[in-house]
Amino acid sequence: MVTLESTIMDHGTSETLSRDLLAALELKNVAITAALGPDGKLSPIGGLWEKLGQQAAIELARRGLLRIVVVAEGQKGVPEEYLREDAEPLRVIRAESVADAIGQLHVQAAPYQSVRQSERKSCATMDLLGRTPVPLEQHYQVLPLLQEIKEEQLPRSADSGDHSEEGALRQVDILRWEEQVREEHKQYERVALTEAFEDYSKVVKDAKTTIPRLVILGPPGSGKTTVMQYLAWLAVNQQLKWNDRPLLPTRVRLHDWEAWLRKHSKTGLADYLSQHYRDQKHSPTAEQWRHWLHRGDVLVLLDGLDELDDDPAFTATLTTTLSTFTACPTVLSCRTVSYQRYQSLGPDFAVFTLAGLDEVQRDAYIRAFPAEQPVYFSPEALIDQLSQMPQLHPLVANPLLLSIICFVVDDPQGVKLPATHSALYERAVNKLLDRYPNRVEVPYPGVKPDFYRKRVIVEQIALSLFAKGKNTLTFTSGELAEALERSIEVKYPASLADPIREDLIQNSGLLRGTPEHGFFFLYLTLQEFLAAGALARLVNERGMQEELTVAGITRTIYEWVDRKAWDPRWQEVIVLLTGQLKDPAPLLELLADEKKDDYFRHRLALAALCLPELSEGYRQTHAEIIDHITDVAFFCWWEHEMNDTEAAVPHLARACPALAQVNGRIEDKPLQNWLVQRLGTPDKEGETAIKAIGHLVRSAATKEFVTALAECLCDGEASVRRAAARVVGEIGSKAVNKEFLGALAKYLGDGEAAVRWAAIRAVGEIGSAAATDGILAALAERLGDEKASVQKAAVWAVGEIGSAAAKD
Repeated sequence: MVTLESTIMDHGTSETLSRDLLAALELKNVAITAALGPDGKLSPIGGLWEKLGQQAAIELARRGLLRIVVVAEGQKGVPEEYLREDAEPLRVIRAESVADAIGQLHVQAAPYQSVRQSERKSCATMDLLGRTPVPLEQHYQVLPLLQEIKEEQLPRSADSGDHSEEGALRQVDILRWEEQVREEHKQYERVALTEAFEDYSKVVKDAKTTIPRLVILGPPGSGKTTVMQYLAWLAVNQQLKWNDRPLLPTRVRLHDWEAWLRKHSKTGLADYLSQHYRDQKHSPTAEQWRHWLHRGDVLVLLDGLDELDDDPAFTATLTTTLSTFTACPTVLSCRTVSYQRYQSLGPDFAVFTLAGLDEVQRDAYIRAFPAEQPVYFSPEALIDQLSQMPQLHPLVANPLLLSIICFVVDDPQGVKLPATHSALYERAVNKLLDRYPNRVEVPYPGVKPDFYRKRVIVEQIALSLFAKGKNTLTFTSGELAEALERSIEVKYPASLADPIREDLIQNSGLLRGTPEHGFFFLYLTLQEFLAAGALARLVNERGMQEELTVAGITRTIYEWVDRKAWDPRWQEVIVLLTGQLKDPAPLLELLADEKKDDYFRHRLALAALCLPELSEGYRQTHAEIIDHITDVAFFCWWEHEMNDTEAAVPHLARACPALAQVNGRIEDKPLQNWLVQRLGTPDKEGETAIKAIGHLVRSAATKEFVTALAECLCDGEASVRRAAARVVGEIGSKAVNKEFLGALAKYLGDGEAAVRWAAIRAVGEIGSAAATDGILAALAERLGDEKASVQKAAVWAVGEIGSAAAKD
C-alpha cells in the first residue's frame, strides 16, 4: 500500500490532469492498493486485506492519518460497509485508473476545498479602521494566552505555610485593560497560542479530553475575533494541526447563528453551516458538515458568546452542539466579565485569558501601521511619547485601542498624544466623522446635517441604545431606527433617518453592521464616550438639573448619575462624562458624598477613577477636591489592607492606579512620596506599602519606588522580600539598574522557596535587560532547584531573557 500522491509522481500521471485539480486535493491521507500499469490503469490484486494490513489501516484511520483507500474496479473481497459514502473511519473507492480515482476524489473533496478556499480568502487580510485591508501575516501580532496557575502548583512559604503572593504574571497584563476586573486575584502563566493545540494534554494538566477545547476571554478590543481569524488562517495554511491532522476551520459568529435559529426550523450547527457557506461554488450540504463534525475534521471557532440574547432555545442548541461534536477541536470566545453565566455550556473547556500587547509587540505594530500620511506619521516619535505616558499603557496593550491611537496621530499636524482617555476618544470620533477613508456619497432628500449635527445625532443614538439596559453589544435594525428617529425629531424630518444611518455607517465607521445581522458600534468604549458626550453637552449648556428622557423615563441628569453610579455597566460612561464637563466639581462632589455612599465606599472608588480624566489645568485650580478624594479613598483601602479585610474593597484597590496618576496629597505629602517613606517601616505597615506600590506601578514606576524596593529585597522578613520581588515583576524593565539587579540576583538563591520563585518571576518580567553575569549564574543554579515549581519558573525566565541567556 502506497500513497496516491507518490503513485502520481512516480508515473507522471499528473501530466494528464489539471495541476490546479491536484493542488486542491489532500492526498496525504489517501492510499492506493492495486496493480498499476504503465498507462495508469489499475488492476485487482490477490490477498487484498492481508497486504492492506487491515488493523493497522483502521488504526491510522482512527487517528485521521488515513481516510481513503483506492482499489481497482474489479477488486474482490472488499467488505460492503467500507464502500458506503458514509463509511467510518475508513472508506474504500473503486477506480479504473489513477485519473478516475483523482476524478472521484475531486467530486468528494470539492465541498471541503470550497470551504478552505473561502476561509483562506477571508482570513488573508485584516481591516484597520476602514483603510484598505492589510495582510494578516504582516500586521497581526500573535498574542499569548494566559493560563491560571493552580494554587497547588505554587511554592509555599516555610515560615507561614501560606501560598506565595499573587503576581505570577504582571497583573497589568490581565487586569489593566479589563473594563470590570474580576473580584479575585489570580496567578497566570503564558501559553503560546499554537502550544494549546500541539500538546493540549501537557498544557491543560487536568483536561477531561485530549482534544483541544478552549475558551478565550478578554475585554472588547482585546483581539478575540482577530485571534479566531488567525487560528483559521493557520489552519487553512496547514500551520496549525492537531495530532498531525489537517483541520478545516469554520468561524461562526454566535449572534448570527442565534438570529438564524429564530427564523428556521432546522437549528443544528451543520444546518447553519450549510446555509453560511451556501454561496460557494461547491457548497457542502448539512449532511456533509455533520459527517465532518462527527469525524473531527473541523476546527470549530465560535465567536462572541457575550453577544447572545440569551434565547433559551439557542442556549439549548449550543449546549447540545458542544456535547455532540466532541471530536472536533473547538474554541469559544467571550468577554471576561460575561463568561460566568455561560460556564455550564462547556464545563470541560479549558479557560484562557488573551494577553495584551507587550512593549515589543506594541512597537512592532506601530512601525507596521499603514499610515495615510507617512511623511508626517513618525513611529519612533509615537513610541517615545508612549514610553513617557504611563497613563496610556493600559490602552496600548489593547490592539484595537492601539489602532485608534495610530489612527489619531496619523495626521499632517504630526504626533501629539492627548493626555486623557476622553481627549483621545474626542480626537478619534472627530476624525472618523470628518476624515474617514473611502468616503461614499449618500443622497439626502433635504438639508444634509453638518459635522456638528452629525456628532450630536450619533451621541444621542449612543445614549439611547446604551440606556436600553441590554447586555449585548449589538442592536436590531428596529432599535437603531427608533433611536435615530428620536435623535432627529426636533431638527429633521423622519425621512432623513435612513440616509443618516447609511452616512454614519459608510462614512464614519463608528456604526457597523447590516439589517440582517444587526448593528454595533466600532468599539464599546467609543459608544460609552458618545453616550457620555450627550450628557455632557446638556450639562455644559444647562447644568446638572436639566431634565432628560431616556428609555421613556424622565429625570434630571443629576438624578440619572446618582442612580447609575451604582451600576457597574455605567462606570465608564460616568468616567468619560467627567472628562467632557467644563466644570466636573458637582459630579465629583456627588460621587464623593459619604452620605450617599455605602459602607465600603463604592461611589468614592468611582470618583477616584474619574480623577485622571481631569485636565492638567483643572487639577491645579481644584487641588482641594482631588486631595480630599485621594486622602479618603486611599486611607479607606489602607485600613482594610492593614486589617486583612482587603477582600471587601477590591474596587478601591482598582482605583489606586488612578490615585497615583494624579498624585494627590495625603498628610500634606504627595501620595507617591508618602508611600516611599512608609516602605522602611516595620511589620505590617511596610508590607502594606509594598502592596500599595504593586497597585500604583500600573501608572507610576518612579525612580524613588525602584530605589526603595531594592532596599526591601534585603529585608529580614521573607514576606517583605517576597512582596518586593513580586512588585519588581510588575514594574518589569523599568526597574533595571546595576545595584537593583545585584540585589535581585542574591535573592534568586533565597532560603525561602516562595522568595526564590517570586524573584525568578521578576527576572523573567524584566527580560533581556536582566541578562547580567550575576543573574544568569544564579538562574542556572535554580534550574536544578529542589522545588519543582521553582525549576519551572527558572526555565520560563530563561526563555523570557532569550538569546542573552546563552552566555558562557
